[in-house]
Amino acid sequence: MIATLPLQLSPSASPVLAGVLLGAASLFTLFAAVVLFRVFRGPTMQDRVIAVNVIGSNIVVILALVAAGTWRWCTRC
Repeated sequence: MIATLPLQLSPSASPVLAGVLLGAASLFTLFAAVVLFRVFRGPTMQDRVIAVNVIGSNIVVILALVAAGTWRWCTRC
């Protein structure tokens, strides 16, 4: 079972859009887990370096998608 975070969906975006963004973030997380295999079992050092770079880039994309899917206006502004 996959652990989920208690995320609050954006009230300004439609629930469908928020679900699509969070689903895409989940797919990027799965892809990062698959690439992690290449970090440990890469045939060459170059494969391992590229895999670490891909994971770092995926983390940035995941953070952006989660932020876009859960973003809401500041209530104290």
